[in-house]
Amino acid sequence: MIVERFKPEHARQIELQSAQSDAALVDMPYLEILHSGGPAATMKDEQGRVLCCAGLLELPHVSHLWCFLSRHSGPHMLAIYRGAQRLISIARSPVIATSVCGFEPGCRLLLMLGFQWCQKLPGMGFSGEDHDFYVRQ
Repeated sequence: MIVERFKPEHARQIELQSAQSDAALVDMPYLEILHSGGPAATMKDEQGRVLCCAGLLELPHVSHLWCFLSRHSGPHMLAIYRGAQRLISIARSPVIATSVCGFEPGCRLLLMLGFQWCQKLPGMGFSGEDHDFYVRQ
């Protein structure tokens, strides 16, 4: 596993899992915000294929955990889980928020990381789909 600092172009190289296919609509200015907004990393396999881009967008009173997962990330979930634990441990805010769109394994992973489900967010996805909102305090 290769871990390096996240760069916006990494998000363009990832073969997104089907649950996040709408994330391909994210534009470069948004990716630049994620790049400069706090700690972020890209995980690649030994062939250089991007498996995961994740980070924290540090806001004044909350950190937002974000993640793009590759359709090839499944066998690497333990390493991705540990990377998420590391990100959470360095968050500046004691409150971390995130959301998931219809991806049950992602919901389970957040619960394992100590997040609590808060509410549905109707129409919050890139294409208007509902998200589940989680918070960790």
